Amino acid sequence: MNDSIIDYYNNYDEEGRLTQDKAQKLEYITTTYVLDKIIPKESKLLELGAGTGRYSFYYAKQGHQVTATDVVPKHIEEMENKFNNNQEIKNMEIELMDAADLSSYQDNIFDVVLSLGPLYHMRKQKKRQQSVKESLRVLKEDGILAVAYINKFFVLALLAQNNNLREDYIDMILKSGKVEGEPKNEFLANAYFSSPKEIEELLNQFNTKKLDHIGTDGIAILLQDMLNVMDDDEYKNWFMYHLETCNEKSLLGYSNHGLYISKKEG
Repeated sequence: MNDSIIDYYNNYDEEGRLTQDKAQKLEYITTTYVLDKIIPKESKLLELGAGTGRYSFYYAKQGHQVTATDVVPKHIEEMENKFNNNQEIKNMEIELMDAADLSSYQDNIFDVVLSLGPLYHMRKQKKRQQSVKESLRVLKEDGILAVAYINKFFVLALLAQNNNLREDYIDMILKSGKVEGEPKNEFLANAYFSSPKEIEELLNQFNTKKLDHIGTDGIAILLQDMLNVMDDDEYKNWFMYHLETCNEKSLLGYSNHGLYISKKEG
C-alpha cells in the first residue's frame, strides 16, 4: 500500500465521516440495512479497510465473530482503544493488514468479507483484482462478499459543485478512473473511481453470483444543506424513498458510493 494513503488518513477524520450529519449517515444506515438482511446470524466476518471500526463494532454487537483489519496504524490504534474500553464486546480481533494480501489466513474460513473502502484506493487494476481474489479465497463456499466503490460519475458532479471541474479531470476520470499529477489534492491523488458497470465486470472475472447492487447514499452530499435541516419525519421519508430506489439500475450511476454484494460459488 502506498505510504500516501497512510499519510492521507493520518490527517482525515474517518471516525466522523459516516456519522457527522444526516447526509453522511445515509451511507452507513443504508449499508447496514441491506446487509443485515443478507448476512447469516453468528457469522465469522472479516472486514478489510475497517477504518476506525464503525461497521466492525456494529457487527460484533450483533453477535458475529469479527476480524477487523486496516492498513493504517492510526486506525488500528483507535480500534484497539475502542475495544479495550468496551467490556461488552469479546468476539473481535484487530489486525494491521493490506487488503490485497491475506496470506496469514487459510482458505475458506470466513462466512462474510466486507471490503467497504480498500478498492477505491487501489489505483492499479492488478491490485484490485488481487484483493478480490484474496477475499474470495478466504471465503467459504456460498460466503458473502460485499465491496464498496466511489462512483466516477458522481465525483465529476461533486467537482462541478465545488467549482473544480477541469477538462483534464473529466478526461482522466472517465477514461481511467483516476487523476494523475495532482499531489497537492490528496483526495484525487489517492483515489480510484469506478462505474457500476466496471465494478460488476471486476467481480464477474471470478466465480461469484450477484445478490444486490445498490447506491448507498445517492446524491445526499449534493443535497447536504437540505437534508441536514430536515426534521425526523422528513428525513424518514427521504430514507424510505432512498431505500425504494437505491438498487434501481438507472440510478446507480448518480450515487456517491456504490455497494456490490455477491456470493462465492463453488
